[in-house]
Amino acid sequence: MFAALSIPAFSVLVNSIGSILITWAATSSINSTWRIPGIDLPAPIVIGFVGYLLGSLLETGSEHQRKVFKNKPENQGKICTVGFWKYARHINYGGFILWRSSYTLAASDWLAGLATVAFHGNDLGKRGVAVMNDYMSLRYGEQWRQYKAKVPYKLFPGIY
Repeated sequence: MFAALSIPAFSVLVNSIGSILITWAATSSINSTWRIPGIDLPAPIVIGFVGYLLGSLLETGSEHQRKVFKNKPENQGKICTVGFWKYARHINYGGFILWRSSYTLAASDWLAGLATVAFHGNDLGKRGVAVMNDYMSLRYGEQWRQYKAKVPYKLFPGIY
């Protein structure tokens, strides 16, 4: 019950902070001098917006691909290795880190965006991946070991 309530509570808290920060950005850091040529907005807002969209698509898209895969009877007891899952074992976590950090970047500044990457990257990259690795090892055994050998990246293809 605690886990079921703590995850949405955490999301509400972080999204509320993000909303406050984006309001602050709209009233103060909108005057940032570093701008992308041809766009009349500060670079953190533009880059944050694009990263938010990409991260949201990556997280949602990977979860959708896994659901479609798991709903097919012939895939019962198999690990999803199609779509985004060919590139990283926890690609959904990578998408989450990207959209959450990009949201914070757009809402505030580079330092807050990097702090969010550090926080979620550390939490999901270490704790979350370790917990899922243990679970997947117990549930899928040799199939999981083969998948890990074939897909070496945990969160982001070519990076980690």
